[in-house]
Amino acid sequence: MSEVSAFQKSLLDEVRSEGEKFGEDIKHLADFTSGCKKFEPWIEKAEAKKAAGMRKPKNLQEAEDSLVDAQVISATGLPLRSREKSPKTFSCESRPDR
Repeated sequence: MSEVSAFQKSLLDEVRSEGEKFGEDIKHLADFTSGCKKFEPWIEKAEAKKAAGMRKPKNLQEAEDSLVDAQVISATGLPLRSREKSPKTFSCESRPDR
């Protein structure tokens, strides 16, 4: 009877340890998903600007406007880059639902 009790206890311990691992995976998935949601609006805007292309300025005013646009894009991207832990952590391209 003690063998059965010991085996049952070992199974229970194994189930608990696997459950903890599963809970940790859920936490990481939630972090990943929220990270992607923070990046997606910025990525969509950047893709739209990329599709529009960069125009060659015809005068100094257009060149200054282009510079301001580039500085705005850079400034909005900096806070996102500071949140990034590693390239693989927030790689939205690897999401299975895309």
